[in-house]
Amino acid sequence: LKAGNDISLGALHTLRGVGHWVVQQVREHLGEPEGGGPAPPPAKRRAAAPPQKTPNAFTWWYIDKKGKKVKDRNSAEVVGGLDSLQYRVCILHSSGRMEKACLPEAKAPPVCPEVA
Repeated sequence: LKAGNDISLGALHTLRGVGHWVVQQVREHLGEPEGGGPAPPPAKRRAAAPPQKTPNAFTWWYIDKKGKKVKDRNSAEVVGGLDSLQYRVCILHSSGRMEKACLPEAKAPPVCPEVA
């Protein structure tokens, strides 16, 4: 600026002590359109889509400590303490996805429905 060089209004706020308000005042004084002002606030993020529901078509079975299929709950691997027993299961979804999970004792039937 001391050398008489031109500077853009948008770059004025980078100078020490010159904020966006000063740039806006100069812009209004020069009669420039509002388009070159400070950036608008960032757009709000949309909430993520809810996860897909678990399909009704799936099969499951108990698994033992070696990861092998077993038919009855007593042969399955047990996880947790005496007051919160859970049984290891394998779930095969209709999409082909397979997951391993723990089934709480309250929801674990004595024998699983299918074991091939």
